[in-house]
Amino acid sequence: MLVAGAYLAGGQVLIKQIADLGINFKLISITHAPCLPDFYKALGTLAEGIVCPSQWEPGTSYTPELARSKGIEWFDPTTEEFLKLFREVTDGKLEPGYWGGAGAVGVLALVKAIEIAQSLDQDVVRAAFNRIHIMTFWGEFKIDPETGSR
Repeated sequence: MLVAGAYLAGGQVLIKQIADLGINFKLISITHAPCLPDFYKALGTLAEGIVCPSQWEPGTSYTPELARSKGIEWFDPTTEEFLKLFREVTDGKLEPGYWGGAGAVGVLALVKAIEIAQSLDQDVVRAAFNRIHIMTFWGEFKIDPETGSR
């Protein structure tokens, strides 16, 4: 088994090198790279059977009701609303997947931080991130004020 972390270019190089060396892993899991359609376009059959973790998919079920049951503030939109908006913006040509969801939830978190800060000053907005605990279509968002990690 091979577990690796790589973005698109690095993941493609890794898989090509494994194939060139004739190594046959029973399982290959790579962060990020295999989650992207271009990974498969570039590697064809070499990409088959390689898995990647995804922190979010359109079928997730985070809801305002779940947030309420956990005592966490819900911050719109719902998954269905997000998918509808995303499809409208892309004229139905794209599905958001992990990366589209990640980008959108980053914007939502920033909007919430600015709302709390009532300012666009970087330091004030960054301090506001320490006070956020919300649930979105992506899931819970809360960071550690000491480390800044989620």
